[in-house]
Amino acid sequence: MKRLALLLALCLLVSAGALAQEETLLPREELHAFVDQLFAAAAGTSLEAEQVARAELTPEACDARDAELAAYRAAVRPWLMEAFLPEDVQEETPAPEDEAALAEAEAARLALEDAFAALQDNDEGRACLLVLRSLGAADAEGCLEMTRQLCRAWMAEIDHEALAAMNGDYACWLYAPGTQIDYPVVHGEDNSRYLSTLFNGEKNASGTLFIDYRNLADFADPNTLIYGHHMRNDSMFGQINDYQEQAFYAAHPYMLVMSGKEIAVIEVLAGYTTSSSDHCYDIAISDEEDMEAFVETARGKSDFTSGVEVSGSDRLVTLSTCAYAFENARYIVIGRLATVCRRADASLPWTR
Repeated sequence: MKRLALLLALCLLVSAGALAQEETLLPREELHAFVDQLFAAAAGTSLEAEQVARAELTPEACDARDAELAAYRAAVRPWLMEAFLPEDVQEETPAPEDEAALAEAEAARLALEDAFAALQDNDEGRACLLVLRSLGAADAEGCLEMTRQLCRAWMAEIDHEALAAMNGDYACWLYAPGTQIDYPVVHGEDNSRYLSTLFNGEKNASGTLFIDYRNLADFADPNTLIYGHHMRNDSMFGQINDYQEQAFYAAHPYMLVMSGKEIAVIEVLAGYTTSSSDHCYDIAISDEEDMEAFVETARGKSDFTSGVEVSGSDRLVTLSTCAYAFENARYIVIGRLATVCRRADASLPWTR
């Protein structure tokens, strides 16, 4: 409801001319509300809508609903992946004689058109497009370009260089739309320091989100582990356990990870209660067969059905927090990293 109220207020402001200049884009609060709405549009539903709908559906109808949402997400996914492209992305124009590259570019264009059509047939999608049109975007191309501008302005609030200067262990920023997960992530020399140390170095029981010290800090491993406390006020990883409900997953199928070298969407694929001896805490997935077994095991234990496809060459992210089903229980959420763009060095242009 808060997000919807912000969006409606935003549209009124634009209509009144308060935000007519492109340079201002949106005030900070409305900008964040738009990004949340963009992810809601990509999900195709809200938590409230799913909870109401599923309370009245039979198990068979719920399965059909999950399949319908999965198909919608697949259709809109190209739009989401394009939304977070930085301005200095280096792209090659296909040569006229390169038929394969031209066909690929045409397929990508058509996929974006299909995504735009899907957004117009979905309540959350229409709410997102309403904001874009109130800012002057008229067609699919205009709406996508305006989306990029808004997302770039939102991403610009995260100064990776300043964060790294503040704390040399800084690795990335993790954002889970519709939750309180909107934090810097560190990579230290062990798995103990940041259990009770804030990003600025102060001692505090809430700690800091941190990557397992055995992992590489740049998500190059097949499975990167990120730990965070399960706080009672839902801060840190306090809302990870909410993935026990299919309705929560349906409304929150994506997260976003950003660093100076990579921007990637996390496609959530499984979540379940487990112990510290679970295979999910292995960072070394040896080959495609091992990856397939890893993912299938996770799906079999998962509290929700996702339909996210994973190949042997994909990279995974596993978020881990405390649970209380039994002594030393953990709740984990596993996702597939879908790279939007990356660069070898922060001084170089982004590439897809």
